[in-house]
Parts: sequence; C-alpha cells; structure tokens
Amino acid sequence: MHYIIGTKVSVGAQRSTQKIKPGMSSNQIKAASRGLANGSYTEQRSKLTPNETYTIIRIYMKEEKVCYRFVGDKTVELMFESVRDAESFISESRGEQIPDYEEINRNKTD
Repeated sequence: MHYIIGTKVSVGAQRSTQKIKPGMSSNQIKAASRGLANGSYTEQRSKLTPNETYTIIRIYMKEEKVCYRFVGDKTVELMFESVRDAESFISESRGEQIPDYEEINRNKTD
C-alpha cells in the first residue's frame, strides 16, 4: 500500500492526459495511457468537487470492496474493487507514478 491515511488528493476540473515522450519507461507509458480511452474512475471523480483538496481519513472493507473515506469540503466514500485500483486512481489524480514494489522486491538481494 503506497497511499495511506493523511494522503492528500485533488481532482482537477478536467483530466490531464500525460503525453508519451521519448525516453519514458514502459511503466510510465502504461501509467500515461491507463484508462484514458475508457474514461476510468468516472464514478469516483464525479463524487469529488473539482480542484478541492481531499485527505484520506479511513481505508476499510465494505460490501466486499475497498472503501476509501476522504474529507475535504465534504466527506466522501469512494469504493474500489481492490487497493491496487484505488491506488491507481489516487496516483492518476496526483499525477504520480507508483513504484513497482513487486519488481523492487524481486531484485533484492539478501
């Protein structure tokens, strides 16, 4: 889990689309193009006020989904299929790239 309680998120009025540039890694290209064609997270975005900063205050299971509770100008609960799905939404909203922890752990030497 990369994003924890206290993480701040702001959703812009329009989704910015990061362009694919020479020299980007395959993970950066995937992140830049993830969900742009199918309008991912439309339901979650619609519950947040554009350009308002929200803070994660609780993460828990609800109805077999992962629920993230945010507080900003109002309190909002967003449901996701998995933590990975939630983190993808948050990283996309923050314009960040989540480190590939599986690859990092695979390449560790003891």
